[in-house]
Amino acid sequence: MEAARRANGASGRRHVIAHTFSVDPADMGRAQKLNVVFENSPPVVLFPNDLTADTVGLIGRQRVRAIAPIRSLLAAGETVGYGSDWDNIPEPNPWLALQVMITRQNPSAPDRGFLARSEAVDLITGLEILTINGAYGLGLENRTGSIEIGKDADLIVLNQDLLKVPVGDIHKTRVLRTVLRGKTVFVQE
Repeated sequence: MEAARRANGASGRRHVIAHTFSVDPADMGRAQKLNVVFENSPPVVLFPNDLTADTVGLIGRQRVRAIAPIRSLLAAGETVGYGSDWDNIPEPNPWLALQVMITRQNPSAPDRGFLARSEAVDLITGLEILTINGAYGLGLENRTGSIEIGKDADLIVLNQDLLKVPVGDIHKTRVLRTVLRGKTVFVQE
């Protein structure tokens, strides 16, 4: 991207690198200057699962220890967003993704341990990744992604307060109401 920007000039467009599974530490801190966002998906890559052994075989144990380096990228000043990758994943649940970003553990199989636990983030950071950072990746941060005067009234009402429930119950969150541009477009019956 750096070479393309040099050759073509700055277009003002924001690029997103999808599936940020492995990033050379030497490259961390370079993307923000190029107006590039790192996107992580799907949640299954953030916890130990049946694919982990194959991943170790492909990229090596050392790189697997830092797989999906969300915390490291943020510490380097990068913007990290999240995408569901639907319909290529078994579970497009953003609440599972949020819980896994925080725990780096499979809620259905906690006995399998953790994957790159040092790359876990806190709840507020995870929510920012799912909301304002996602809007930023789309170039829509001035319109949506947070609740502020002058922005579209895009919001959801949840069945539980994410700041009060145990982290292990975040994946059980359900949307009760969706408001898009100030109009209710979904209500759970």
